[in-house]
Amino acid sequence: SAEQLRSEIDALTDHEAPEKSGEQEDLDESAELAGMTPVEGPGVQVALSDAPEPLGLDEDQNLEDYIVHQQDLEAVINALWAGGAEAMMVMDQRIIATSSVKCVGPVLYLQGRRYGPPYVISAIGDTDAMMAALDESPGVADYRAYADQIGLGYEQSVMENIPMPGYEGPLGVSEETAQ
Repeated sequence: SAEQLRSEIDALTDHEAPEKSGEQEDLDESAELAGMTPVEGPGVQVALSDAPEPLGLDEDQNLEDYIVHQQDLEAVINALWAGGAEAMMVMDQRIIATSSVKCVGPVLYLQGRRYGPPYVISAIGDTDAMMAALDESPGVADYRAYADQIGLGYEQSVMENIPMPGYEGPLGVSEETAQ
């Protein structure tokens, strides 16, 4: 009968409703973990900058040695992830697992935007663990040695609160990020 069907529908609807809110909670949590929602918290900030150009280069010197390169940014980013970063931002953009930083000469390309130095990388998480990971990273150590030798900029600091926007770039690996 129609009344029996309504009763069954009501029973099923009542039964399904809590699961949907649980699913919504899972979706909300997944969005946060994936970097889609704004977050804030204590963290570490690292700034990398080019060295002043020398007035004259010796034969054994190269102007490329005086600029921040993609591998330098990647070394800091990877060290922060290894140190337990829960969320990360390069310049003013949130980055996620599929994000890629790409440098061409002295210009950083990130998710369709261009940036010049200083390059600022911010990470939210356990500040002691991230600072230790920066100290233990061979790539960061190499950059810092060069920084001391020729004047590249390297500054790291612990921040009480770093606000980060949600990720707004494309999802998945694009041709731009795959190169």
